[in-house]
Amino acid sequence: MPRNLIKNRGYADKYYEDERPKRLLGIHFSSESKTVDDWKLGKYAP
Repeated sequence: MPRNLIKNRGYADKYYEDERPKRLLGIHFSSESKTVDDWKLGKYAP
C-alpha cells in the first residue's frame, strides 16, 4: 500500500499528539520467497 494511501487513511492519526520520536518504516515482502525483500527507514513528518 503506497505511503500516501496509508497516510490518507489516518492509521497513524492517534499518535500525532504523542511527543515520543517517531520513525517511518516501509517493508516490502517477497511473495515468492515469503521473506522481507527490501525496507526503508525514514523520519516521520506529519
